[in-house]
Amino acid sequence: MRIVRVAVIGIVLAACASSGSQEGPARRRDVISAQEISGLQVASGYEVVQQLRPEYLRTRGVQSMQTASTQLAVVYVDGVRHGGPEALRQIPRESIQEIRYLNGSDATTQYGTGHGGGAILVRTRR
Repeated sequence: MRIVRVAVIGIVLAACASSGSQEGPARRRDVISAQEISGLQVASGYEVVQQLRPEYLRTRGVQSMQTASTQLAVVYVDGVRHGGPEALRQIPRESIQEIRYLNGSDATTQYGTGHGGGAILVRTRR
């Protein structure tokens, strides 16, 4: 019994040590941070997303059983709806603090119907 405990403790300690040795913070797929944005040589929010998380710009699955159309994400800037992904072209890179993606289910829960493609939430520097 004692040998099993020692082995388990050793495994746990090894896992903790190896997870702490990663270089830099883990990158979240649903968030583009100011740190990531600052290293880019681009002009607009659209180009930021295009380079760092192009999957945000893709159309998403079937809207309903009756309609075989797909949807694009809806863009919100500081909580105000601005349109589709093309609206990101109007946002200068320097003014962006964070870009977050909500999947269709979470976006529909937060903002209502019409968000099957998800939502791109842009928080600007104020």
